[in-house]
This record gives sequence, structure tokens and C-alpha cells, in this order.
Amino acid sequence: MSSNKFYWLRKKSEITCIYYLLHKPSNRKYIGKTRKFQHRISSHLTMLKNKTHHTKTIKSLDYNLSDWSFGFCEVFLGTLTDEELFIKEVEYWEKETNPFNTKPKRGSNRRKTNDKRRVRKNERNKQKKATANKNSV
Repeated sequence: MSSNKFYWLRKKSEITCIYYLLHKPSNRKYIGKTRKFQHRISSHLTMLKNKTHHTKTIKSLDYNLSDWSFGFCEVFLGTLTDEELFIKEVEYWEKETNPFNTKPKRGSNRRKTNDKRRVRKNERNKQKKATANKNSV
């Protein structure tokens, strides 16, 4: 086994945790939560590398990728409900004096957006089928 203390984390893709991205020059943090640790961190690193982070204050910074570090606020080995995970994230966010992100929101905006898209797509498909049925009669 590797001597790296996070070896076991790399072997698990579905880690539930509260994490932070630290901008070392300003000592400011972005606090986040995830149930899919590897995917989320990979996503953040890609956005930081391409300077396309979804947080406006991070996107507006002039930085190098080496200016950032990643850490854990808390790792949960048991199961937590979405509400419990949200409450934990808010607790860590409130401890920060000047975090990059705004106050955490319940749920995922991406999920809501995808749900809306899915509904619109289903409605369009129903309309196409109805039109096709009318034309075939």
C-alpha cells in the first residue's frame, strides 16, 4: 500500500465529503460538497486550468493552477441525507470570513436545469408523435 495518506480516497470514486479549494495567495476558500469526490475535484481542476470556473470571483482572478490547493473539511464514511450534507456545508461556509462562493443553496441547480430540459424534450417528442399520427391518418 502507498504511504500517501489519501491512497484509500483515490481508490473510492463515491466519497461523500465537504471539501475546499484554497487560493493560496489570498488565503480565500471555495467550500463545496459532493458525493462523487473524484469527479467533482477533476471538474474543478479542469475549470481552474481553463479559467472557466463557474464562480465569478474565481473566474475574474489572475492566477496559476499552482496557486490552488485542495483539502477536506470533513469526509463521511456513513450515509447522510441530502439535507444533512447541506447543513454541514453551510456550517463550514459560515466559519469562513471571506469565501469565494456565495451561501450554499439547497439542491443542485444543474439537476433542476436538466429536469426542465428533460420535460421540454419530452413535450417536444409528444408533439412530434401527435403531428406524425395526424399526418399518417
